[in-house]
Amino acid sequence: MKMAGWKSALAALVLCFAITGSTSAFAEEADGSGGEGDEAVEQTAESFFEGLEEMEYNELTFQVIRTDVVKGNDKIPEAHFRSIVLFQNTSPYTIQTPATAFELFDKGFNQVALTNVRFEGVKLLPGDSKWIATEYESLAEVTEGQSTKGLKAGMYNSLYGERVEDSSEITAKGVYVFVNSKPLKVKVADPLGTQYVPAKNLLEAMGYKFVWNAKTSTFTATKGQLKVEQKIGSRQMKINGKIVKVDAGATAFVNKAPMISLYLVPTISSTWTVSRGIHDDITILSIVDRTLIK
Repeated sequence: MKMAGWKSALAALVLCFAITGSTSAFAEEADGSGGEGDEAVEQTAESFFEGLEEMEYNELTFQVIRTDVVKGNDKIPEAHFRSIVLFQNTSPYTIQTPATAFELFDKGFNQVALTNVRFEGVKLLPGDSKWIATEYESLAEVTEGQSTKGLKAGMYNSLYGERVEDSSEITAKGVYVFVNSKPLKVKVADPLGTQYVPAKNLLEAMGYKFVWNAKTSTFTATKGQLKVEQKIGSRQMKINGKIVKVDAGATAFVNKAPMISLYLVPTISSTWTVSRGIHDDITILSIVDRTLIK
């Protein structure tokens, strides 16, 4: 079927993601050893991920979007953490039951939480982006509403899931773009891996109003309070009137059509995440607006 997951040093690599919030310190409450949490996760990892396959780096991505301290409940009586995590399927086939382990640590690299997460039955079609809430205990004493600023999250294990053969599988070679899980049905130009798409189609799919000025070869895209102006081929982009330098190839004419590179998306707005998976002649690009994640 598909290539089996590979064991690699990535399992031990800490991939950091910033967590928003206000100022607070956890170092005084956590001893930094994280020993008990490490042992608990390691002891249960084999059974926790049982039945799942280890994912390749180009199949599935994971990110912790936001973390809060919430009050206790029936499952976790004391105040504890609640995180919103994001999975993106960058494979040409369906993946279900995404799972991994991740930790939280403070500026001094003191571990304050460590948890396994497995979302049984959750299905991600090719290009899908799904965010899920998960709650877990803190290794340090915390209080409801406490700030999480300064905390970072890192993957503690590989990504796991189940590869599924179904009608959603993409088999024809090409570059496939998904914006907020919806396919962008355009022809993608891919000279030297730049991955250009029609500027109008992409920006409108991202929720922008697009206006094209053929005389000046300039487009204007507006969304809420954000205004983007770009002359095709220019190394300068205006965002709300402020000049931002971009690569010379960030925009270009391809077959006389104004095109924009997908690498430019996070420059237009940092709230967007672009994940890509290359599978021989098939490339999957999953783009998601993190402001939609509640």
